[in-house]
Amino acid sequence: SGRSPSAFVCGLAFYHTYYSSIEIAKRKGARYRLGPELEICGYGCWDHYYESDTLLHSLQVLAALLESPVTQDIICDVGM
Repeated sequence: SGRSPSAFVCGLAFYHTYYSSIEIAKRKGARYRLGPELEICGYGCWDHYYESDTLLHSLQVLAALLESPVTQDIICDVGM
């Protein structure tokens, strides 16, 4: 068929940019948006994984993304 896949890959790691990168992806016609590893927690240091609130806050951000209308009509792959 004459259809081509439409995907959007971003390398952003700040809370407000999740939403803007998803909106950009949708405007460009993407059906799949791939974010970087550790996109939500933003940590690359193992020490932060031992902090009790890192997982809690990551799950809160994920819940907010899932509840947001910006994530409708697009598959969003976010890094936890």
